[in-house]
Amino acid sequence: MGKRRLAYIVRKFVDGFYILLTVDADGKAIHEIERRLRVSEPVIKFISVRVDEEQKRLEKIKQLRSTRVKRSTAESAPAPEPAAPAATA
Repeated sequence: MGKRRLAYIVRKFVDGFYILLTVDADGKAIHEIERRLRVSEPVIKFISVRVDEEQKRLEKIKQLRSTRVKRSTAESAPAPEPAAPAATA
């Protein structure tokens, strides 16, 4: 993403290089990447984000919204009137 101004001063640094790294791996590999970033001198800050958790949250919200839409359309439709009893002669 290039060299940008940091949001706040970190270890007396005002500018830094922002890099987006997308990794599809198991937990052990992610743990190893984070360990190496922690001990690497040029890296002053990093953050790891689980994308699958975000996807689960978005799918849950979509599901809730779809059930609300179904309820609202069901409520807006007029209820069927009960059938009148047949008259016997």
